[in-house]
Amino acid sequence: MKMSNIVKIKNILKIAITIISLIMAVIFTGCRNFSFFESAISDADLKTKIKIEDTDINALNTQEILKGDINEKIESSDEIIFTEEIRNPFMPFYMKSQDEQTVTNQLALEKIYSDDENIYAEIDINGSTYKLKLGDQFAKIYQVQAINESSIVLLKGDELITIYMNEIYYD
Repeated sequence: MKMSNIVKIKNILKIAITIISLIMAVIFTGCRNFSFFESAISDADLKTKIKIEDTDINALNTQEILKGDINEKIESSDEIIFTEEIRNPFMPFYMKSQDEQTVTNQLALEKIYSDDENIYAEIDINGSTYKLKLGDQFAKIYQVQAINESSIVLLKGDELITIYMNEIYYD
């Protein structure tokens, strides 16, 4: 008998612990009795409880007039003029702006010919034609490195530029 009483007490304790655990879980999660009742109220019940106040028509007309005055002032005001030039936010500070960058040169190899001693090339740069041979410098920044049958190789600083016959090269 003692064994069966102990088993009954254990079963009752298990049930009691389960019920207490459920109650604690409901309390800690914030779920209370009144929240169940509030959710049961429908939107229609809430609308009937709201008191609709009478609106003053004169007050509405005054508000519309004020809105019209504000819109007129905004439309009649002068445009905003920036005194400083707007900077491109994607351009780093250390780069030159487009106005400060050097003007591009337009180079075109017009013809290549030779006499008994030298090979010559005629290059048009920005409308000025130069008659050049190997090693010549022109336009203060270019030097002729090689003259081939259909092209010329120029040195500009550390950069080699190859220009072909009837080709326009922008530098």
